[in-house]
Order: sequence, then structure tokens, then C-alpha cells
Amino acid sequence: MMDLEMPLMGGLETAKQIRGNDQYKKHHHTPIICFSASLNTEQQQELKAAGMNGFIFKPATKDQIFETIDRYLN
Repeated sequence: MMDLEMPLMGGLETAKQIRGNDQYKKHHHTPIICFSASLNTEQQQELKAAGMNGFIFKPATKDQIFETIDRYLN
């Protein structure tokens, strides 16, 4: 799970780096879940194209976070 807005590299660029780096190919099934305050449909599509698997919108409850993570573990 990563925030979309991070100090050194944003979530979009980070997802692109992870998904495009040969070093991480053996982990290509590991989900990346975006944690963000708001995303429109176009942004969600761009993030999916970059390799994000899902989204959690702020503010999120602990239960919402765990339910989303659990969806990708099973």
C-alpha cells in the first residue's frame, strides 16, 4: 500500500518503477494498493495502467484498509 503523494517520488512513478524493473519481476503478482484522498476515473485508469491493483480512499477506517488488503491476499 502506498500513498499517491510522497516526498521523493509519487505513487504513480513508484508503481511504474516497481512494475518496470527486472529486479522485481518475480514479485509481479504482489499487489500495489494506492492510498489517496481522491481520484477521478481517469487517474484511476492511469494508475492501473502503471501497475496499481486497487485503491483505498482517505479517510479510511481500519476495517476498510484490512478488507481491501485481504481481498488481494486471497
